Amino acid sequence: MNWRYLLLIPIVTILVLYIGKYVTTAPLTVSITLIAIIVGLITFFNPANGLFVIIFSMLLSPEIVIAQVPGAP
Repeated sequence: MNWRYLLLIPIVTILVLYIGKYVTTAPLTVSITLIAIIVGLITFFNPANGLFVIIFSMLLSPEIVIAQVPGAP
């Protein structure tokens, strides 16, 4: 058995308990957390997919103005 699957068992157990407790009180928080954990597991098990996640997140991120020259057009 692969050691990564042994790591997955406690993570899934904690996730199930978390979802069961908060699904009625904060469904948006649970869904965001679940999506974040799924993306984390995808990148943990296959780092090549992690590169796609990074590129996709950079495409969706807003442009932030760090410095601006006064009077520039």
